[in-house]
Amino acid sequence: MTIPNPHPILHLPSPLHRTAPVSFVLLLFLVVASPSEILGQATDPGPPAPPHSWSVEPLRAVVETAVRFENGGIELAGTLHSPEGMVDGPAVVVVQQGGTTTRDNPIFRQIAETFTGIGYSVLLYDRRGEGESGGEPGGRPDYLTLAEDAVAGKRRIAELAPVNPERIGYWGISQSGWIAMEAAVRSDPAFLMVVSSPLTTPGEQMEFLAHNYTLLAGHGEEAALEALSLRRKVAGEYFRGERSFESARQLLEEAVDEPWFESTFLPLPDELSRNVSESVWVGEMNYDPVAAFTEAGVPMLFVVGGEDFDFPVRRTLEIAAGLPDDDREIVVIPGASHVMRIEEDPRDQFELSPEDASNAEAYFLVMGEWLGRLGLGSP
Repeated sequence: MTIPNPHPILHLPSPLHRTAPVSFVLLLFLVVASPSEILGQATDPGPPAPPHSWSVEPLRAVVETAVRFENGGIELAGTLHSPEGMVDGPAVVVVQQGGTTTRDNPIFRQIAETFTGIGYSVLLYDRRGEGESGGEPGGRPDYLTLAEDAVAGKRRIAELAPVNPERIGYWGISQSGWIAMEAAVRSDPAFLMVVSSPLTTPGEQMEFLAHNYTLLAGHGEEAALEALSLRRKVAGEYFRGERSFESARQLLEEAVDEPWFESTFLPLPDELSRNVSESVWVGEMNYDPVAAFTEAGVPMLFVVGGEDFDFPVRRTLEIAAGLPDDDREIVVIPGASHVMRIEEDPRDQFELSPEDASNAEAYFLVMGEWLGRLGLGSP
């Protein structure tokens, strides 16, 4: 689920809330012309396009530098965003994942603007096989390959003037949070920020999601339990080799016309893989992120939303509580969704456009305050 627009909306008071006498305003409408004539609705050109006459440039511009780096014979393309004049400063590698593809993803742009604003360089890059990066177009690289890509990106920006090699960290959200943890295990970064990433297996996370999506779609608890059961039988039992292909396909055929079927995120009957060993689902659904969570061994900020219905947050917190308390800080952002938005109705998330930003103010404050305490700063 992607989002962003890095610019907060400033709510100004309505002109009618000011001190000018309302009677005078009404009299002007009555004596001079009708409201539609005054407002010029027929010829209104709309607001002026930015930059406006009142616009002011940032005191410190952001410089964008094209970056190329390689992993496993595949060249990846990215952009390093750096505060103008930055030399030997801290940096963040924004980790790619299966659900995003290119560096222009709005949530990544939002993170780049956020961190450059506090003195960090930020690497955004195209996932392998997408955008300007090499690799199989539309492929599904595994988590460890994607983690090695992030490590290669970290290694490359360590060679550039704006970046201090000892002050580079990773940021990842959802699936890329897992990948960021794996990258940290393999490269000893200065820090690690993980947002909205479960500590359950993807299989358990998807069961939780299928149940909740069915509920939010308005199909009721009984249908939600049916969706959960189907998910467990196909993506669980069949992909673990505990159920035959014929049985799994029959289950899909019986459910495919149910109004809740799409909430299960299961393949159509004709798309079900006959050879389980060839399916990329097997490794993904059984991946256990706890090992990377405990082995990262670097300062980690682990952020989850209090209203996230995409993965079992409560279960994730229980798992974390049972692990050794290393150099990690775990924060729950009250009222925040999976993409760190505050919504009046959780169903509003299904109507998000690609430009809708994370808007939970506490989320950004927590990240900034935590980074400040690390003392990496800018020179």
